[in-house]
Amino acid sequence: MSYSTFLSTQTPIAMIVIGAAILVLIFVHLFLHKTTRGLGLYGEWKVAKTLKRFFARKTPIINNYICFDPNYNNVLSKREKKTVQIDHVVVCEKGVLVIETKNCAGTLYGDDEQREWTQVLAGGRVKNALYNPVKQNATHCYHIRRIVGRDVPVKSIVVLIRDNADKLSCSGNVIGLSGLQRYLSSLPSVMDDDEIADAYQKLSAENVSRSVSSRRHNRNVKRRSRDVARGICPRCGGVLLPRCGEDNVPFHGCKNYPKCRFTTKRGL
Repeated sequence: MSYSTFLSTQTPIAMIVIGAAILVLIFVHLFLHKTTRGLGLYGEWKVAKTLKRFFARKTPIINNYICFDPNYNNVLSKREKKTVQIDHVVVCEKGVLVIETKNCAGTLYGDDEQREWTQVLAGGRVKNALYNPVKQNATHCYHIRRIVGRDVPVKSIVVLIRDNADKLSCSGNVIGLSGLQRYLSSLPSVMDDDEIADAYQKLSAENVSRSVSSRRHNRNVKRRSRDVARGICPRCGGVLLPRCGEDNVPFHGCKNYPKCRFTTKRGL
């Protein structure tokens, strides 16, 4: 039966239902493939699916892990709390794996130490700055170590959904999705069952993802960008003061230095 014949045999109500279903599918496709949030969610789903396929059923895998930063103390509002969102945390014999997912198109250039990577699109006609996910995930690992303890092995992994890591000058923990299972297989076993259970219990106690939605976390991130513009450190909540660096280059640094080393060249 052809598609047109099929439609001609349907009742008006069935046609409405079919039309609504088609519109929903189109909307979902556009959201997942044409919006920044949708691309991020799709990438996280792909990685979560790969992790579930690779690890044993009882392996603790926490997707969308959210915790509070106890070091953040906003000088303008004591009630403000800073949330930290981590795409995936796996507690297994290979350690506590902290995984950051990036679904970025184009060619990426950068290394472990650069603050920003360069994303090149449209055959070189478009260039965007992308905050280095290696540094982003280093902050995530800091919070995970704070929770599970410094003696627990924590491993940072950055997964690029589009497999476009070939132009990056990074260490081996920046990998494409197609190589994720192979990379996980290469990691040695460093934790026993008791250590896994203890680390997972500590992480679960700090996980607030059920009470703090991803939408609220994203609002917090945008609010912290506004805080920088108002002279508030997004890392600890302290005051940003004008400083002068090498070659008399001005910047703003946190008042709580050296405990907090946040700096910005952005004008306040």
